[in-house]
Amino acid sequence: MEKLEALLHYFHVTCKPAVAGMAPMTLARMQANVSVSAADALFLCKTGENVCAALQEATVEYDKQVREFAASRNPPVEVPEADHKWIEFSAVAEKETKAKAKAKAKASGKAKLSHSPILPKVIAYDESGMPLSSQEVKVSTPRSNVPAVAAIPWREWMSSAAAQDLDMAAADMAAVTLVLRSLHCKGRLEDQPIEVSLDLQSGLKAVKVTKDIEEGRLEIPPCAPKSGKIWATSVHPFRVAIRVRDGGDAQQPQRVYYVHPEYKLPEDVTPEETAAVAAKTLVWEWKGDETLHPFWAIKRLSRDALQQLLHKNRAARMSAEFNMEYVERDFNVVTVGQITGDSTSITLTVSVPMLTNTSALQAGDEVLAEVAAKNKCAKRKDTDWKDDRRSAEIAKAKAAKTSAEIAKAKAKAANSLAIQEV
Repeated sequence: MEKLEALLHYFHVTCKPAVAGMAPMTLARMQANVSVSAADALFLCKTGENVCAALQEATVEYDKQVREFAASRNPPVEVPEADHKWIEFSAVAEKETKAKAKAKAKASGKAKLSHSPILPKVIAYDESGMPLSSQEVKVSTPRSNVPAVAAIPWREWMSSAAAQDLDMAAADMAAVTLVLRSLHCKGRLEDQPIEVSLDLQSGLKAVKVTKDIEEGRLEIPPCAPKSGKIWATSVHPFRVAIRVRDGGDAQQPQRVYYVHPEYKLPEDVTPEETAAVAAKTLVWEWKGDETLHPFWAIKRLSRDALQQLLHKNRAARMSAEFNMEYVERDFNVVTVGQITGDSTSITLTVSVPMLTNTSALQAGDEVLAEVAAKNKCAKRKDTDWKDDRRSAEIAKAKAAKTSAEIAKAKAKAANSLAIQEV
């Protein structure tokens, strides 16, 4: 049972990042098949057989399905390793491939004895559910009045919603990536009246305005040029939602995608003697993997966190109120072309949230954005079937003890009453 539990934990929990974005029905079907196949393999495993090998052989096709889906994502996602070293499907898959090749070679070498279709053989079970040594055989009656050539309904498939939406998410993510790239390359963020600094003691970054500016002067977009990753789902506390809709109509349904923070400083290689002479000057070593967009350097705090930070940094010039909020800007991504004289143009509208100042700021003011406070969830201990059984036994023992105490109290009360009557 522990081996079965470990294998199911691998498919249902460990592989979650690899199957994120899989169609809900496909994911539910695969996980249900994994559970049933693994349970059957354990039930039918005979004494002396290798339980680990039996479980892996029964579920290797679903591991292959997980890996194929993870490899098809853009960019491809790596399947996490299992917590238990024995869960390794590569050897099982190789063994299965060799067995199939050997069976195919053996079948091709035999003469075809009959033109009759080969029927599947189904294992027969007795009334108690145990497999019999014999097999159930069903005779298939050839279909009559069936044409030799059948037309494939590809036109119906092309016009169906399922076919039209096959690459919708990929197209949306490509449009989001193109818009973010245009903001990264053509957004002229270097002209914004801001400066970014790093507190060498606390490691906190700060974004401050360099001159007096009026309300709404700043427009700082989110950019993720290093990873280029667009997420279909996200639980990151600082994720930024980007909306995509068809055409320029604001009433069209919107699909939501996310970008995550990315910020990496160049390496500080300042010699000690240089730091001693010029404390405000650092020597940076650039390696080409830096990403320094000011959007991700802006402090994002809850109201309680802001008050705590103000209390610790009384001498610093910080605003006691949040002065930045998100405002969405629309960008159109258009493909223009034709095929056989018909237009193939598609327009996608991408709504990107920008951080802008909600009030006039003075030179030296730090910009601050508000985020919701984290919910404090009570920690709970992960349990398994053994813990549940132990809890049930303890509850049963307590109930029996309580019943015994009640019976004892009743007997004592009855005896007391009998003495008084005498």
